[in-house]
Amino acid sequence: MSNKKRIIVVGGGTSGLVSAHNLSQDYDVLVLERSKRSSYPIWFKIPLLIGLLFQSNKQKYVRKLDIKLNNRNIPFFQSEVLGGASIINGCVHVFGVRKHWIEFTNKLKINLREIENNYHDLYSTNHLDTRKINIKDVCPDEIDRAFFEALSEKNFKTTDMTYADEEGFGVVSNTVGRFFRTSVMNLINRNKFKIKLNKNVEGFVYSKDKIIGVKTQDETFHADYILINAGVIDTVKLFLKEKKNLMKITKNNHSLESIGHGVKDHTNLRINVRATRNIGSLNEINNSFPKKFILLLRHILGIPTLMRGTGATSAIHLDLDNDGVVDTRIQLLRFSENDRAGSDGSLFDSSNPGFSFSITQINPSSSGQINSNEVNPRYLHSKKDMKILVKAVSFCLNLLESRHLKKYVLKIENDDLIRSDVEKYISNNFYSGYHLIGGLSMLVDEKLRFKGLKNLFISDASIFDKHLASNIHASVVLVSDSFSKNFFDWFDS
Repeated sequence: MSNKKRIIVVGGGTSGLVSAHNLSQDYDVLVLERSKRSSYPIWFKIPLLIGLLFQSNKQKYVRKLDIKLNNRNIPFFQSEVLGGASIINGCVHVFGVRKHWIEFTNKLKINLREIENNYHDLYSTNHLDTRKINIKDVCPDEIDRAFFEALSEKNFKTTDMTYADEEGFGVVSNTVGRFFRTSVMNLINRNKFKIKLNKNVEGFVYSKDKIIGVKTQDETFHADYILINAGVIDTVKLFLKEKKNLMKITKNNHSLESIGHGVKDHTNLRINVRATRNIGSLNEINNSFPKKFILLLRHILGIPTLMRGTGATSAIHLDLDNDGVVDTRIQLLRFSENDRAGSDGSLFDSSNPGFSFSITQINPSSSGQINSNEVNPRYLHSKKDMKILVKAVSFCLNLLESRHLKKYVLKIENDDLIRSDVEKYISNNFYSGYHLIGGLSMLVDEKLRFKGLKNLFISDASIFDKHLASNIHASVVLVSDSFSKNFFDWFDS
C-alpha cells in the first residue's frame, strides 16, 4: 500500500492526462475515463486521415452532438478515445494572444512567464523529442505563395502564426512528428498512474461537509483530492447534477447559480472556391487512387505534403475591429467541402480542384449556457461577432479579386448570396469551431480550487472565461500543466 495521498482525476482527456502525469510525482493517481477505447487504428494517426474519424458512417471513435440553432443542427464532436480532444483535435497548433493570456492568468496564481517556460518544455520542433508534443511548419507551395503575395501587396508582413499578437501572415504549424500526429499521449508515462476506462462518473460521495470520493455506474472510489477534467460538457453536467448537494455543504450558493453559464465556442465559416486549374487540392486527390498513392508514398519518404496536417497550409491574423488586439484568423484550406468534417457522410463537395478560406473569430463576445437538456453557446448572439465576420468575408472576397489569386478562381460558391445578403450567408453556413469553453469560470479560486471546498478542483476548459487562441488545445495543455506542477507546493508542502 502506498503512503502517498490519493487523487482521482475524472477525465482522461487533454487536461486530465497532463495533470495525472505531473501529479503522479507526489501522489497516488487514478484516472477515471468515460471512453471504452484506449486508442484507434494507427493509420488515423497520419494527420490528414484524422478527418475520416468524423464521417457519419464511421463514427466509432467520436461522438456527435447536434447543437440546435434556429432551424439548423450544428455538429459538435467529442472524443470516444483515451486522450480526449487532443487525440481527435485538428492538428493546427497555436499559442494564441498574449494579451488574453495576461488577462486570464492575472486571475490565477499562475503567471504568463511560467506558462511560457512550460510551453518550451512541452513542445519541440524536433521529432526525436519523443516525450514532447512535436510541431512542424507546413511547406508552402504555389497557391500559398500567391496568398502571401496578395497580402504583401496590402502591406501585411510575415509573422509567426503560432502567436496572434499582431496582424500578419505565415505558414500553419501542426502538432505532428515525422509521420504521425502528436498529442498529450507523447507527454505522459502511463506506468506512473492508473487508468480505468469505461468509468462514467455520475456523482460525488459526501461525508458531512466534504467530498470523499466519486461514484460511477458500477463502483465507488475514494480519495484525498478530486480533480474534475472531463471536458466542458461532461464537467458542467456533473456539477449541474450535484448542484443541490453542493449547496448544502458550501457557502457559495450565489456562485453555484452560475453553473453552466458563460459557455462560448468559436464560429467557423468557410468560403468555398472552385479553382481554374489543378492545385493539388484534396478534392482532386480524394477521387484518384494514383494521386492518393503518390501522396502517401511521399509522406512515408519524409517529404512534406498535405498529409502532415489536415488541409490548412497558411493563414493571416487580423484586427478587424481596430482595437489593437487580433480578433480573427483566416486560414487557406486546400479543399472545399459540403459540410463540416464529413458530418454528412462525404468529405468534399466535388472532385473538381478547389480551396477555401476558413474564418475563425478568436474570442467571440457571444455566450450561452449548458443545462441538463441542451448545449447552447448562442452563436452570433452578439452583434459585434456578426460585424467582425462580415468584415472578414469582405476581406476574403477582396483577396480573391487580387491579381495574385484571381487567376485561380473559377467560381466562388454562393457568390450571389454572399454579395447580396452576407449576414444570411453567415447565419446559414457557419459551423462550430469545436472549442467549447466556460460554464464554471466563476466557481474556482486563484488556485483552481472549487470555492467552498478544500479538496475539489477543476482545470479543464470549463474554467476559461475567454478563448486564448483560435485553437484551444495548447491553452488547455498549458493551464493543466502549470496547475498540476504547482499542486504539491500549493496544498501539501
